[in-house]
Amino acid sequence: MVKASIEQKPETSKFYLTEPEVIATNEKTIENSIINPEKKKEELLVIPFSNGRQVLELLNQIEEKNLYYIQNTHESEEDLEKRKKMLKDLKEAHENVLRENNERIRVLKNAKNVLRILV
Repeated sequence: MVKASIEQKPETSKFYLTEPEVIATNEKTIENSIINPEKKKEELLVIPFSNGRQVLELLNQIEEKNLYYIQNTHESEEDLEKRKKMLKDLKEAHENVLRENNERIRVLKNAKNVLRILV
């Protein structure tokens, strides 16, 4: 992961979010940068900001979204583990019932054979 830095260009009063020590030459959309992360350093994403507070607000929003996604992922993983355990327990219960039924069938067949001999 590349660390980003916030730079203020002296000729403008705008802030730019760029890779450290690299100034982007072309303004690109976020979508283009995300789709093709192998871009050359000259084609880095430039996001203009009018002040540092906008940058902080954007980073806070991104952090909140990431925390939400992390929490959601943890909850999904916990739910998946519960369902896996439930499936395992159901399989074991089914196998137990199947074993019991097979044993009953065996007992009934033996009883049937005994009755044939007696009759």
